[in-house]
Amino acid sequence: MSSTLHRLSGRDGISVAFPASLRDAPELAVDDVCLAALAEPWPWPEWFRPRFLVEVSPLAPDRATVPQLGTHLIAEQIARGAHVAASDLWPVSSGEDGRRIISLVPVMDDTIVRLQYVSIRGGREVLITAEHSAANQKLSEAIFRDAVGSIHVTFDDAPPEPDASAMPALDPFASEGGSDFEDLSGVRGAQPYRSSGPPLSEEQIDAVRRGKLRRVERDALEAARLVDPRGRLTETGAAARRALDSPARTVTAEVVGDESAHVSRLEVLQGAKATAVLAGPPPGSRAGERTLDVIASRTSPIALARWLGLAPAWTVALRDDGEWTLPLDPAVLDARLTQAAAPPPPDASRGLRWMWEQPWQIATISGGTPARRLRVITTPRAGYFRLERDHASGRAALSPLPPEYYLRELLWFGGFDLSRS
Repeated sequence: MSSTLHRLSGRDGISVAFPASLRDAPELAVDDVCLAALAEPWPWPEWFRPRFLVEVSPLAPDRATVPQLGTHLIAEQIARGAHVAASDLWPVSSGEDGRRIISLVPVMDDTIVRLQYVSIRGGREVLITAEHSAANQKLSEAIFRDAVGSIHVTFDDAPPEPDASAMPALDPFASEGGSDFEDLSGVRGAQPYRSSGPPLSEEQIDAVRRGKLRRVERDALEAARLVDPRGRLTETGAAARRALDSPARTVTAEVVGDESAHVSRLEVLQGAKATAVLAGPPPGSRAGERTLDVIASRTSPIALARWLGLAPAWTVALRDDGEWTLPLDPAVLDARLTQAAAPPPPDASRGLRWMWEQPWQIATISGGTPARRLRVITTPRAGYFRLERDHASGRAALSPLPPEYYLRELLWFGGFDLSRS
């Protein structure tokens, strides 16, 4: 891909840098600037067809600060059916800061990644959106990053006074450290995993797997549209049987937490086009029967993200010296894994103490091709952490896992080869 960038000027005093072929694409008037990537001839492979939008809007008292804009944008994405996976602070070279929000959207039989950057420039809200298939994450992200870094405005409006009653709650850990970041802890609960099918017994699931349905209760299978009133597998049921009986790729997630001894389990059995998702009650829920959903294989990452509870969270450093990974005494870590009240290391940093006292959910995600295993600790307010515990070598370590990087892991487990882009 050519890295030569050209400037696209909008009708309202804003300009953003895009590749020349996108600059020449037909424009559709939405708000102040709308750019659809429809240029012909297309300079890149057909599988890379991103869509970019640049919008400018006036500020209002309830949308007058970056935390307010970020909070509103997350709520809007959830209301539109997207799964919001990450939100982070994005300072750029001009010194202006904003929020970069990443959402997943199921479109037809694919997972679409929606990158959005929202900021205040010249007293107005500026929003850049890029949409692309998850397979093209790196390629589209490079163009998106260059576009955000090139924003230039000529207007200079007087911003309204923010409405104090409309300000989002602040993250307590960030506030103690002198930063006023919005509290993101409620986003996870606002986008729970929901199955479209009723709970099924293991006998019923096994009957679908074997295609032998005569001796099982079929009402729930009919409700799930897996069998017809005559007791025969529907098209969806046949797809479920193929995926259950001979999956091309299997991913398993198991989660256990401080607050429950129950092990939650998710199985994603991928076929060439259809995937069977066997979901136990999500982490933190009571034990119960599993559900069976049949989804497009390329939307598997969304099922993984929803069930595992991937959501925006501020990344908490565990060390004060700038190093990323924190080696730990294996006995100290093992004690915390088995008992929530176990104390942290005596020399623990403020960040380590903060995550240590949070309730933990420990997820083990395994499978894929080639087979891999990832262990992640999820906390309500401190975010996500990669857990490394090798009993053979005696190694024990924790590393912060920003939601963006957790998302990349789930895209890989969901079957996307990000190396292509």
